[in-house]
Amino acid sequence: MTNRTMYDALDLTAIPTNAQMVGYYPHDSRTTGSVSRFSASTVLVTIDNHGNHTDCDVLDVEPGAAWPPGTVVDPWLAAKAALGETGTIYANLANIGAVRAATKRTFFWWAAQWTNAPHSVPGSVATQYEGAARYDLSLVTDANWPEPSTPMAPPEAGASPGWPDINQGARGTVVKVIQYLLSARGHAVTVDGDFGPSTQAAVRSFQSSHRLPVDGVVGQNTWNALVNSL
Repeated sequence: MTNRTMYDALDLTAIPTNAQMVGYYPHDSRTTGSVSRFSASTVLVTIDNHGNHTDCDVLDVEPGAAWPPGTVVDPWLAAKAALGETGTIYANLANIGAVRAATKRTFFWWAAQWTNAPHSVPGSVATQYEGAARYDLSLVTDANWPEPSTPMAPPEAGASPGWPDINQGARGTVVKVIQYLLSARGHAVTVDGDFGPSTQAAVRSFQSSHRLPVDGVVGQNTWNALVNSL
């Protein structure tokens, strides 16, 4: 397959109906229009710009979206790995270093380097090269993306992802990831980003069933079990 052009926008009505690829934000309330307007051959790429929607193909890592990298990247990729998937990170050249420092996990990189001319940043599966008034344009150079292109590499031997200890009272994206992982493993918990008594009870139940110390705190061992217990 040759290189492809991808449009992405919040306003889907601005994108040609015969576009080869379309990136859109299914969980953003500002999104207008419907993907049903595109042709059957259009490849749709879903983008998460909040950091808690691992049903999406891409995590948009930049100020004003999923940020900072040290808080959102590794938990999001961990949740994708738990689903047997390799996630894609959207980041510009200024931010990709912080993304790489935030995780030891394998991910695909959708780069951003606006030159107003189609080109490819080395190491990326796609490069966003132009930002127009109503949509952005990217050159996709990976023939398979967003489908898997290479096997997901395991972490290096002895490497620790360095997950933070999370306990009752915590709030935010990382708590939603924990709740999502618990729910995916059969524990009744609401994914609301609030580590309250019900989430702690689910954590304690999970720890007990996996022969971990039952303290209700999501530390390194509990993180490892949550991510790897399929």
